[in-house]
Amino acid sequence: MAEAGSVLFVDDDSDWVELLRTAFNRAGMPNPVQGVKDGPEAIRYLRGESPYANRAAHPLPELVLLDLRLPGMPGFEVLRWIRRQPRLAGLPVVVITGMQAPGDVRRAQELGATGFLIKPFSLAKLVEMARQIRDNWLRPAHGLEERLDLSASERGLQPAKLQAVTGGPKSAITPCKSRASAA
Repeated sequence: MAEAGSVLFVDDDSDWVELLRTAFNRAGMPNPVQGVKDGPEAIRYLRGESPYANRAAHPLPELVLLDLRLPGMPGFEVLRWIRRQPRLAGLPVVVITGMQAPGDVRRAQELGATGFLIKPFSLAKLVEMARQIRDNWLRPAHGLEERLDLSASERGLQPAKLQAVTGGPKSAITPCKSRASAA
């Protein structure tokens, strides 16, 4: 079996990055969580630019968790950039935010987000969310490069639905097409 792929968490609050690492650990998830603080840093990471050029230390992630409210470059702009990169076309990007404004889910959908999560307010709920992330978007049976080449249906994603999680049960939002199903 391939090594568990890493998760890139783009959030300007380093405490959330540490909390997510703790939640992954408590959920028994071996996926390392890499944290970056803003949009430009996320882009440097995904491009493999300095200081992230060493892919052994900073691997291309299996999944990006993206906060919307970031300094310097909003999360929506980061999502737009990711979706315009052919090499990252199959990379799942899940928006994770503490404050949902009207229209955020729809805009995330339109820009090609794979899912939409609301940050929970307890560690127990964050551990539950980590399990949902694992079950919906992390597939440890394939190598990293191979996973990026798989279509959404082969990765076990449901491209017809963008999922929103608010710390409780999942609720389907409106149907949307992923890049894989639109092609």
